[in-house]
Amino acid sequence: SVDPIWGLMEQHVAAEQEISDAWEEGREVGELCVASQDALVVLINTEPTTMDGAMAMLRYVADFQLKYGSIPWLQTAAETVARALEKMNPDPTPVEAA
Repeated sequence: SVDPIWGLMEQHVAAEQEISDAWEEGREVGELCVASQDALVVLINTEPTTMDGAMAMLRYVADFQLKYGSIPWLQTAAETVARALEKMNPDPTPVEAA
């Protein structure tokens, strides 16, 4: 099956592009920003179902942070990916917290 992360990233990219287009055209962006934020909340709270999806989500979040600077939801995204990876690994090696 297809990892839902791919479609969610595409939805967020499309929402961000709508903001950019509206901004360039001098249109109001308030509602578009809310839509983008809503898409992002769904994305960072959805566990990837494949290793490729997990890696893609981490790359997406890292690229987003490089583009926009510090992002308050980075920990949520990291925890979501960690939970997904734990489910993908049936026999994890215990790791002590730092």
